[in-house]
Amino acid sequence: MKIEFNKSLNTNLISVAFIILGVITSSQLIKSIGFFALSGAITNWLAIHMLFEKKCRIYTAQA
Repeated sequence: MKIEFNKSLNTNLISVAFIILGVITSSQLIKSIGFFALSGAITNWLAIHMLFEKKCRIYTAQA
């Protein structure tokens, strides 16, 4: 059985871990790093989704 390596999920989990670590240690810097990483990951996911998601009414074949 082959286990797939999901980079996006791992990046999101690491950024959430930074947020939790920042809350536990009361470190604004670590918490900010986690929030910036998570917001960047969500923004990238949304941009890729918007670029490659096919819309039936938008793509028309013209002869």
